Amino acid sequence: TDYGYIMLPTNYTKDGEPTRLVIVCHGAGASISDYKNSATKSNNYTYLTDLGFAVMDMYASPNAITQDNSALHYGNPVTLECYKAGYEYVMKHFNLAKDGIFVLGSSMGGLSSFQIFHSEYFPVLAQVGYCPAVDLFKQAYCNPWASSTYQRSRIAQYFNFDGTISFT
Repeated sequence: TDYGYIMLPTNYTKDGEPTRLVIVCHGAGASISDYKNSATKSNNYTYLTDLGFAVMDMYASPNAITQDNSALHYGNPVTLECYKAGYEYVMKHFNLAKDGIFVLGSSMGGLSSFQIFHSEYFPVLAQVGYCPAVDLFKQAYCNPWASSTYQRSRIAQYFNFDGTISFT
């Protein structure tokens, strides 16, 4: 089971001009829980809805693969399927423009945003990764910034990296 969140602009209507969708891919330090999104706390995303865009994000780490309800999806192979399911849902249930979307990802969500862009499933008009982590091996797995080996072991599990690196 996965879930997502959509923020609609104040000028959204079920009829009339369709609203343009922005898919937001959150970083590893943010998550969606209880149907609340890190986007609701971000001026960037509120700014997008103020401009008239709809903003969607997905948890992208179903319990079936995380086992401990962690949101550390790191762009795992299931992440893209989660965003596809969310996209299909919002396109079916909301008045959104079907001719293209925008995608943005921050930090570890940068990897997910690149996955969406390169999938050819989504009609992406533009994609932005700000401070994106796109090389998991060099940017996350091998770096000592992780507070524990937990994050490294999660990455190793998803992508079959051997062992975990420990820093002392």
